[in-house]
Amino acid sequence: MRYYFLSALLLLQVLTLQAQRAGKIHSIRTINPDDKNYADLEPIGKAIGKSRVVVLGEQDHGDGSTLLAKSRLVKYLYEKKGFTVLAFELNKLTLDSLQKNATHNYVAQTRLGIHKFWSRTAETSSLWNYLDSVHASPRKIFIEGFTGRLPHQLRSYGDKIMADNIAWLLKTKYPNQKIIVWTASLHITKNMQALAEHSPDLYKYVSGAADKDSVDAMVEILQRRHGIDPFVLNIVALSGTYTPTAWVSTANAPRQITIDSTGVEFHMLQQGHTYSFIQLRNLPAAHWLNKPATMVPYLHSRSRKAKWPEIWDGIFFIKDMKPLTPLAE
Repeated sequence: MRYYFLSALLLLQVLTLQAQRAGKIHSIRTINPDDKNYADLEPIGKAIGKSRVVVLGEQDHGDGSTLLAKSRLVKYLYEKKGFTVLAFELNKLTLDSLQKNATHNYVAQTRLGIHKFWSRTAETSSLWNYLDSVHASPRKIFIEGFTGRLPHQLRSYGDKIMADNIAWLLKTKYPNQKIIVWTASLHITKNMQALAEHSPDLYKYVSGAADKDSVDAMVEILQRRHGIDPFVLNIVALSGTYTPTAWVSTANAPRQITIDSTGVEFHMLQQGHTYSFIQLRNLPAAHWLNKPATMVPYLHSRSRKAKWPEIWDGIFFIKDMKPLTPLAE
């Protein structure tokens, strides 16, 4: 009897500690990927816990500051949390072919198959140099792709393929390793129906789908179809500029970000941090974010209203976004 009482007490203490961490806004000191004092990222690490999959989103592929933050997070997750696979949102077969034919430089060959906004910008240079150095060590980071060959208008089916490929990587190719998923925030929604509750046009906006039965996001499919519950972290910005349609050209003229002054982003600004993190998973029931609130989840285009703990597990806040800095060809 004493054993069961102590076990129950320990569980209660753990749940209480999780609830205390959740909902607190933590200052992030820097997004400089060369800064290896990771103490400021520990709240993110504790929120991730034992999750084998961490999904890192981005509002737009032209978010230069976000790429810096994601690069630093990758290094932290490798060095402190044991993640050894980095999976990009790009064609799996193309990347497999490049790697198969890589006779000497695995990372350089892999980089050839990565979108330019992720591989040929100053914001990701530190990451690629790091991946190259790590690959020469006994404990490598393996780089993967997880999309298929599908046109944009078939995004809903594409998300199913992406989820299936990530599940295969996790369960078959890397059954004993942890995976970082690098993707756009359009694919990381945990509950599309909850996000669309206050935005009836969302399904058509996201994928050209006519209704809620026509589309699910990649993370949603991972959970429902494969029983995989990743930790989902989206990176959002309050102001600044970004590079629009970076998939066309990383040299496009920057565009200004405008945000609804009543949104979650402004609440995070009021805490006085240039960069910050808030854990949404295990939020206390009375927390204000368990009520519908507005935020721009993707593409810097328009605010959406949702109960955000139903959508992601954490928010990484950036006060001022900077656009991409293309590298010379």
